[in-house]
Order: sequence, then C-alpha cells, then structure tokens
Amino acid sequence: MNKNRILNALPIMLLVILSFSSTWALDGDSPRIVIQEPVYNAGKIMQGETIAHVYSVQNLGELPLEIKSVKPG
Repeated sequence: MNKNRILNALPIMLLVILSFSSTWALDGDSPRIVIQEPVYNAGKIMQGETIAHVYSVQNLGELPLEIKSVKPG
C-alpha cells in the first residue's frame, strides 16, 4: 500500500520540479531541467508487486542543476 502511494506521488513530485524549472529559466545562465516523460502511469498494481520506471532528467541550462531533495506528495 505504501509503495502505491509513493508511485502515485511521483508525477506530482515531477510537476513540482518542473514548476520550479520555469522560474529558473528566466535567467539565460540558469539551470533548466527537462524531463522527457514527466508522468508515468504504472496501471493497476497488486499489493506486493514490484515495478520500476526510469525518468530521464536533463539540464539544458548553462549552470549546474542541483536537485537537493525529492519528497512524495
């Protein structure tokens, strides 16, 4: 049950990260985060089942991108 909650929160966490990226992108030298597939639907998951998904995160800005923490929603 806890895994399902975390997996359901992943898209929300990524949207929060993306919302901050639009603020950072105002300065041309800022880091700019790009996530190719920001939302992933794992479908129906049975209790105890393990799933995995890889998010591709890129920095297209000039300065280093630092992701200091990620928290489930």
